[in-house]
Amino acid sequence: MKKLCIGITGSFCNHPHLPIILDKLKNNYEITFVVSDNVQKTNTRFGTYDNLVKLLHKYTNNKIITTLAESELLGPKYKQDIMLILPCSASSVNKLEQGIYDNPVLLAIKANLRNEIPIVLCIASNDFLGISGKNLLSLINRKNIYAVPFGQDDYINKPNSLVSHFEDIEDTLICALNKKQIQPLLKDYSRRNLNEI
Repeated sequence: MKKLCIGITGSFCNHPHLPIILDKLKNNYEITFVVSDNVQKTNTRFGTYDNLVKLLHKYTNNKIITTLAESELLGPKYKQDIMLILPCSASSVNKLEQGIYDNPVLLAIKANLRNEIPIVLCIASNDFLGISGKNLLSLINRKNIYAVPFGQDDYINKPNSLVSHFEDIEDTLICALNKKQIQPLLKDYSRRNLNEI
């Protein structure tokens, strides 16, 4: 069974989708979770951190990584086969593109990239067609960085927003393990069916 490291970052409105996604992934991967500082400190109308931790423990027997010191060990000690950032916020993309590793998820990415482990970004932000767009496009053209197909989720009310098609995560992981970017990368979001996640 492949070892999958999942980094949980902001875009809190997408956290309620995690159980549906994780239910599918648990059958094919041994999962380790890494949680960003903001997620650890923030309770929102979409859920509390305590409830998130309870949820994540249903899908792993491994320790949930919450510190920089623990994240750094993913490179030399606890080697993974692939890493998924779910969801991946604009702040995470912007920092990663600039080489800023100041939270557990970003340092885990660095630790895995050093071993040439594929990193899959499942993006979700209101700003990926705004200021953050150039960093996203630059990042997904780097070696060992891949993206789950994405599209505009609400072009009328949020014209700069892009969100990944969560139903494509499994296929994207398979492609990334074979060092390939799944295609097409840009998909019509109006046809997204959450029941197919």
